[in-house]
Formats: sequence, structure tokens, C-alpha cells
Amino acid sequence: MHDKNNRFNPRLSLLVAAIGLGLSTPSAQAASYGIDVFAPTLGTSINGYNSRLGGSGDGEMLVGGQTNSSTGITSAFQWTLLGGKQYLASLGNEATANAASNDGSVIVGSSLDSVSGKDIAVSWNSTGIHAMELLNNGFTSEALGVSGDGSVIAGYANDGLTGNFTAVTWNSAGNLTNLGYLSDGTYSFALGVSADGHVVVGYAENGNMGGDMATRWINGASAESLGTLVGGISSRAKAASADGTYIVGFGDSSDSATEAFIWSQASGIKGLGMLTDGTLSAANGISSNGAVVVGVADTTGSVFTGFRWTAETGMQSLVQWLQDNDPSYALLPGNSLDTATAVSADGNTVFGMGTLNGRDQPFVARSYGPISVPAPVVTPPVVTPPVVTPPPSGSGGTTPPTSGSGSSTPPTSGTGGGTTGGSGTPTPGGSDTDTAYPVPPTGVIGLYDLGDSLNNASLYAEAMQNQLQGFVQDQLNCTTFDTKGICVNVSAQMTHHNGTVQGDNTYGGLTIAYRITPDLVAGIGYQGPSSSLKIHDDRVEGDTNTVGAFVEYGNRLKQGVFARGAVAISEGDATIKRSYLTGAGTSASKGKSDISQRAVSGQAGYVFIVKDNIAVMPYVGLDYLDTKLDGYTETSGPYPVQFDSRTQNNVYGTAGVTGSLNLGNKAILSANLKHVERLNNSNDDLSGEVLGVSTFDLKQDTTERWDEVGLGVQLAGPVKASRVGVSYGHRFNSDKAVASDVATVSFSVGF
Repeated sequence: MHDKNNRFNPRLSLLVAAIGLGLSTPSAQAASYGIDVFAPTLGTSINGYNSRLGGSGDGEMLVGGQTNSSTGITSAFQWTLLGGKQYLASLGNEATANAASNDGSVIVGSSLDSVSGKDIAVSWNSTGIHAMELLNNGFTSEALGVSGDGSVIAGYANDGLTGNFTAVTWNSAGNLTNLGYLSDGTYSFALGVSADGHVVVGYAENGNMGGDMATRWINGASAESLGTLVGGISSRAKAASADGTYIVGFGDSSDSATEAFIWSQASGIKGLGMLTDGTLSAANGISSNGAVVVGVADTTGSVFTGFRWTAETGMQSLVQWLQDNDPSYALLPGNSLDTATAVSADGNTVFGMGTLNGRDQPFVARSYGPISVPAPVVTPPVVTPPVVTPPPSGSGGTTPPTSGSGSSTPPTSGTGGGTTGGSGTPTPGGSDTDTAYPVPPTGVIGLYDLGDSLNNASLYAEAMQNQLQGFVQDQLNCTTFDTKGICVNVSAQMTHHNGTVQGDNTYGGLTIAYRITPDLVAGIGYQGPSSSLKIHDDRVEGDTNTVGAFVEYGNRLKQGVFARGAVAISEGDATIKRSYLTGAGTSASKGKSDISQRAVSGQAGYVFIVKDNIAVMPYVGLDYLDTKLDGYTETSGPYPVQFDSRTQNNVYGTAGVTGSLNLGNKAILSANLKHVERLNNSNDDLSGEVLGVSTFDLKQDTTERWDEVGLGVQLAGPVKASRVGVSYGHRFNSDKAVASDVATVSFSVGF
């Protein structure tokens, strides 16, 4: 049974057992675990992404920066499978996010301050964006890592007194601590911090030899060098395990211009090697227990790819890792998983950047296999490094790491820099220009972005509720009477949605009324069953029957009080097709829900006779609307959803004025201007389960307000005591589920 307390569960679980035929032959089992690869639809082809993408420790949130190539503006964002993409606030109009706490409640990065013109380290939490302290009023700072609980933030800042760049930490209040340099050094940068907040890692200038040296700071104490790989003269530390026991990064070595490494106090620094036929590798992230390392490496044909390393498997491309967990994983031509930039605490979720349909695209890859454990610690033999000639003092490290350098891309040989291509791939040592590498025929499968589709589902109830509101306000009436005091009205109401909800619909209606006294009318009505609404690519086909009753006191053409009350009940069902993107294109799942709606509407005003044939009535109104969708489970598509039942209650207030011009027996012209405001709502969350993937709980979306301008005419009909009516209303600011245009055609006859 699915555990709803577990946010993510295997979508595919397959067990293959091979049993020997002989009694003396032991049985063998090989397990294949489920995987999911999510490629968030974060924008159009005009958007690019910084190569330093971060992820929360629980594996549920991706953070980064997205640049619009037409405006050059970079915006920070967060993305979750169920919530979709959400832009984060900025200090002006530009920001980028680099890392997130374990549960994603704290995000860190930087933002361009529109007042001072400085790039300033910032954090985001539930209360918004918070600028952090500069170092002696320096000109820039950036936050690059955050502890699991969000209380310790690591990065760098320019020192306003010396002009040097310095590794720093901030606490949750934004107060800064200067971590300092290695001896004889003049710069340092903090790139990450352990989940417990005690160990900060990065690099600092090696004052004795020049260049960069992987560095750690424990509880704010002095900088400690982690050394270099055998044959190397430079290194950088990128990330640490939860308690700082293991540290990963990259540096040059006797084997490579850039090689990924793992460091521990017991074993020292050791290289993680290369992929098959590869020459370069760099580590960017490490799991909580230090068993899983992720990064970027090249392979056959100088093609760059993300990798995942454990002591058991060695270095594997992400594609190899995914296929180990699900041999059926099929790759799409022209796509690739180019680099891994971060990993979840359990090591089973990898964040990174790939190529999708010819453009850069973030991805989140998840395995449901067992959690890896670290290999036993072995003390390394003492190795005497070869004598090397140091480069000129300070080369390559006097400028801060740009987004990507010192993050998802390794430096060139002997420098602290390195360059990145469009997808964050490293440049071979010694090259000062980007190199074009062939894109392998690999790809991404799985969901793109379920959040958009679920947010569409939150509008189903309001879209149908708006239809019922139009019935009780506009279609449920009858105004033509003869000697017996009876009126029969046949009408057709046409709606056009042009906001989030789209589509054109026509509803037939029948109303019968009786004039009890010259000023008092009561009646009943019915609205036809068919409706069809489009919400982005979702389709809601309604089949409901609606009945209502109303009573009116007064006359819109006679001076005095006018009051109206109406009630309606609607019962039926709706067939709902929900669309979403997968790696194979657009997919859809279909389900059917029972619908029950109630409406109570009231209106009161006073009619003023301006001239003998002109009447003006200011009025106010109140509508209570209740819609319930029963729970249902979709029965088709690759990612069906089980929706819980949900109820939406809204109270809307209306203030407006109508004007009427009576042209005797020939025609009555009318005009209407009104404002509608939502006064209160009590809505259940949109909740349920993406079967085999995750439970969800989202707020339902509702329209806050709109304005309406309307015109109408009633003409004398072809038979005695009859009228033909036509009215039209246009609604402004009806951006979500409210119809933007409403037209009604009616024919009424009196008896």
C-alpha cells in the first residue's frame, strides 16, 4: 500500500529472480529499482540558466537562476514537481539562487540592489528576501551554500578596506563572519558548508606556491589546507558531507589537468578517476553520509556528462546509473544529461543541467534503489610529491567565482578559474576559449512539470461556479406579462473565456414566472446540461442539470425600491481530461467526477426616474456559491492522479448602476456598470496522489474581482405581449476562471 507520508515513491519496481536448476546450485537475484527523471518546463528558448543549480537536501526542490536573452535580466527561481516554477523576489529586478536548506525553507544566492548598484548576498524564506551584511561596505558578495537547517550560510564578500575577496559566513540574521585566508594568501572563497553548519569548504590562495588550495574552516577557526592530488599544484573544495568528515572537489594531478577528489582526515585527498576514455572530471556535490559523489566528466569523444560515484560502483555516467536502476530507461535522440551540480542527502536524487530539444534544460533524476554507504577508511601511504615550479603569485584566483566557475565546472590546469560552455561543461586545461563538443544521442524521460497541470485542476470548481452565478443573475428572469399574469421566457446564454480558462459555451434556459401583485413576481427556471471548458490544455466536459427559483419586488422602470432574490441547485457530473508534458511529448489522463452546486443571490437598489422615459438604479448585491467535486481517480495516461473530494465556497459582493430608456411599445434600451469583489472564501486544498509518484496538497485558485460593462435591448416581439431581448456584457480583469464575455438572447411571451 502506498504510504502517503512518503512524498516520493517508486513509479516502477521490478524484481527479476534467476533460480538454479540443480539442488546444489545457489539461487541468484538481481533487483531493478524504479527511477524518475524530471525535466522542469521552466520557460521558452529565450531563457538560459546559470550552471550552478542547487537542490534541497530532501531532493524535492531545485533552485537556480534563469536569464532572459532578450532583456539580459536574470531571475532567481525555485521549482518543485508539484508546485512548478516560482520566481523569487529581488532587491531590484535581478537575482540568482544557488543553494537550499534540507527542506527548501531557506534559499540563498545574490541579488543586484537597485539602490546601491551592488550585487549582495541574500537569503529567501517564508517572509521574503533578506539582504545580508557586506564586508566593510565592499562592492559585492554572494551566498553559495547553506546548512541543513538554514542557520549557517557560506559564500564570499569583497572587503571594502583591502579590496580582496574573502570567504565568509552569515547567520540567519544576516550577520557576517570573516573566515580569513591561508598564511601568506590574499584571497579565499567559501563554496559550501556541511549540513550541521560546522565545516565550511572552498579554496584560498596558496601564498607559498601561488594558485588555489582546497580549504576548510571548522567552526569559524583559521583556514586549513586540504592539500593537492599527487602531482598537482592547485585544488578547490566544493561540498562536504553532513558532519564535514568527507569533502569533495577537484584539482590538477599527475593524471589529469582536472580530476575529481574526495578528502577525509583519515585517508587524505585521493582522486576519483575518470570515465571510460575520459581525461577530465570534477566533483560538485556529496551525499550526507559521504558515500555518493556527483559532478561532471568527459568520456569517449570528449563528450561531457554528469557522473555519480560510489566506492562500490566507481565513477558512472548518470545514464549508466539510471539504467542500472531501470534497464528499460530509454533515451531520446538529441538530448543529454551534461552535468550534475548537486545531490540530495540520501544520494538518490541528482540535480543538474542537460540539453533538451536543442536548448539548455535543468533536470532532476531520482532512483529508488538502496542508500549507498561509505567504504571503510584506509590510511593512504605516504607519497612524496614531485618538485614543481610554482606559477606567478596570485594567478587565477584574484577574482570571485562566476556562476559556474568554481561551482559546476573545474578550473583549467594550474589556475583557479576555468571556463564554462553554455551547459556548464569544463574546458580542457590551458585553453582560453570555449570548445564545441558533440552532443550524444541521449535524452530525458519522465514528467516535465506536474505543478502546472495540478494548478489548472484547482480552477475546475470556480469555472463551473461562474456558470451557475451567471444563471441566477442574468438568465433566471422573466419580464413580459399579460392579463393572466404569466410569463414564459426561452433563452440562450453564450460565454467566452479568455483568461486561464478558455473556451466558448452556450447554455439553454427556460423560465416561467407569475405576477402575484403589480410589484411582486415569482418564478422558476431550468438551465440545459451541456458545457465545455478549456483550461490551458485541460478539458472539462460538464453534464449537469440546473434548476432555480426567484422572486422580485419593484420595477426597474418605476421609481421606488427594487429587490431580488434567487436560489439554484445544480447536479451532474463532469468528464475531465488533464494534460501534461512528458519526455515523449504531451500526455493526458482522464477521469469523471460527480458535481453538486448551490447558489443564493440577493440584490437591492432604488430606481430614480430622471425623465419620463429614463430610469437609473444604483444597487448592491451579494452572492453565495458552493461547489463540491467528488473524489475520482483517472483511468488513463502514464501519470494518472487520484483526486480527493473538494469543496469551494465563495461570497461575492456587487456594486453597480443600471440605466434604462423606455421607447414606448417599440423598445427598451439598457446599460449596466458593476464591480464584483470576492468578500470571503473557504476552500478545501486540492489534494490527492500522483499514483506511484507522490501525494500533493495545493491551494485552490480563485478570482478576486472583476468589472463589467453591459448593454441590452428588448424589442417588441412578433406576437401579442412578446419581446425579443439581446444583452452583452464584457468583464475586465477576469484573468482566471471568470468568463470575459457574456451574451444572452431571449424570447418571452406573456399570458
